Amino acid sequence: MAHTDEEIKLLAEESYKHGLIDKTELTFVDNIFDFSEKTVKDIMIPRTDMICIFKEDSFDEILEMTMKEQLTRYPVCENSKDEVIGFIHIKDLYKQKIEGNEQSIEKITRNILSVPESTSISVLFKKFKKEKEHMAIIIDEYGGTSGLVTIEDILEEIVGEIQDEFDEGLEEIQLLNDGSYIVDGKVILEDIEDILNIPMITENIDTIGGWLYSKVELPPQVGNKITYENYDFIISKCNGKRITKILIKNVSQ
Repeated sequence: MAHTDEEIKLLAEESYKHGLIDKTELTFVDNIFDFSEKTVKDIMIPRTDMICIFKEDSFDEILEMTMKEQLTRYPVCENSKDEVIGFIHIKDLYKQKIEGNEQSIEKITRNILSVPESTSISVLFKKFKKEKEHMAIIIDEYGGTSGLVTIEDILEEIVGEIQDEFDEGLEEIQLLNDGSYIVDGKVILEDIEDILNIPMITENIDTIGGWLYSKVELPPQVGNKITYENYDFIISKCNGKRITKILIKNVSQ
């Protein structure tokens, strides 16, 4: 007998309540059904947060910027973010530098997909797979650049945050010598409660990153801090609007 989407969601919730599946598995089921309902505008990196290479910049300036940002792919713009002419892969940039070839951004610029804001993420995901691409520019109703979506952004909607080729493989919760913690933004609130022995559960928020995002001045920035239950919660790393690393210090010690 076939079940509706809502029936499957209810079955998953009941299974979670009875300990048959864990929180991660429940979230995975919910995300699968949300997948077909969301548009690229819902998950995109906004234009203001896009880290781009400009055709007019010198090779050394571009190299310095990419070493600082440590991303795998960068949109290439001409004059402004409304004129995205392609993207570069970092390995092509480094290859030019190492081999001593002519240092030309144009020669290593690849074509980039573009889709309207109304495109569903499931449609873009199929397009990524069909065309073997990883990045797309999102176009607004006036033909300008609205934002950027990568295949990682789409996959994270289903399975949670995944690692870029440059991401550090660190533990989600690190205890420092002074008794403070460095915590990954995707750590669930229940785990933080257990470690700090303080109440933190908030309705509709599952992770420490989401919890802190709801309490700081927006957009979140490195160094933003709140104090709660004798602990300072300090943003130590952001990825656009996403809080990815948090420093937690006990202020009563």
